[in-house]
Amino acid sequence: MLTEKKVPLLLLSLLVIVGLAGCGGGSSKAPENVPELVVAWGSELHTGVMNLVVNRADLFADKPVHLNIIDAENYDLIQDGKVVAHLKFVLSKGGSEVATMFAQNVVDFGFSSNTSIFSAVDAGAKVKIISPLQSDGIALVFPPDTIIKDWDSLKRYLQSSKEPVKIGYHSPVSAPRIALEYVLTQQGIKITQDPGDASANVLLVDLKGSKNLLPSLNSKVVDAWVGPSHYPEAAEVEGLGKIVLNLKDFPEAGQWEDFPCCVFSARQEIIDNYPKACQAMTQLVTYCANKATEDRNTLAEVIFDTIGIPQQAVKNARINFTTRITDKWYSDLGVYFAAMTSMGQFNGDLKDVNYDQAKKMSIDQQFVEKVQR
Repeated sequence: MLTEKKVPLLLLSLLVIVGLAGCGGGSSKAPENVPELVVAWGSELHTGVMNLVVNRADLFADKPVHLNIIDAENYDLIQDGKVVAHLKFVLSKGGSEVATMFAQNVVDFGFSSNTSIFSAVDAGAKVKIISPLQSDGIALVFPPDTIIKDWDSLKRYLQSSKEPVKIGYHSPVSAPRIALEYVLTQQGIKITQDPGDASANVLLVDLKGSKNLLPSLNSKVVDAWVGPSHYPEAAEVEGLGKIVLNLKDFPEAGQWEDFPCCVFSARQEIIDNYPKACQAMTQLVTYCANKATEDRNTLAEVIFDTIGIPQQAVKNARINFTTRITDKWYSDLGVYFAAMTSMGQFNGDLKDVNYDQAKKMSIDQQFVEKVQR
């Protein structure tokens, strides 16, 4: 298991991977043309849920698809008793980094926000979302002693502040940042990223990684932050912050209920050349999502043992895990796409395209349609 302490080694690890595996794709040195594939994930609860299969492979040992552990970062992906891929897991700091790694062909599979994949596709990366992973699990956090308790009191506070309220985020193209900025703008709150713009109500601050969320309030780097579970729940459990708004509480009422966030994605080259590996990985992600939903106690134990997240924070998290693609999922991703479009986030392949076109460029549901529930 890769921990946050190893994040500075990520670039070195990836350079080694590129040297050995050729941009993360299949290697001719692998027996029987078994590909050596690189998987990017994170240490927050959203994508860190994969710790269930990575660090507790025994939970799925009786399934047709499972992992065999080689060492702390390397695994064999097994389907029906046969190795279909050799996997190497690397830790990312957030969706922006995953998008960059996809664009550079450094990773083959990735767990990240859907917004980061839209960003990657816009940048020219040949990558597709092949499965949902979870919904909800986003919250806005203020210091523990805040009197803000809902949207109305937050809006009054932001509009009456004599200087811009500094709100942090962990990754520029993350779903938490996109959702918050879109909502604030829609509600007439002026946003800036320029520290010299005193006319704004909110100054958005890039905290450059999820590990910087929790300490940012004590150090007064920001006045508040928006981030993915487990961090908001851990802030409350550890007395470092207070959740003011969960995603479902964002205006307008009901719009953000059970809203999708992170997804499982693959490079188009891997989809084309190694469909068995893509199918097996999608099945494994489904097993993991089902287990996380059905057995939150085991999830809490595993996450605590591997990442050190307080078990109560995991149990408190308002997060749903699923790989099911529904009409609502497509519709909700359309909201994110519209938000990114209105915010000027697209300057490449997704600029001036409509959502129907973007779906064809960004989503491939062939594998999730075949998984066994």
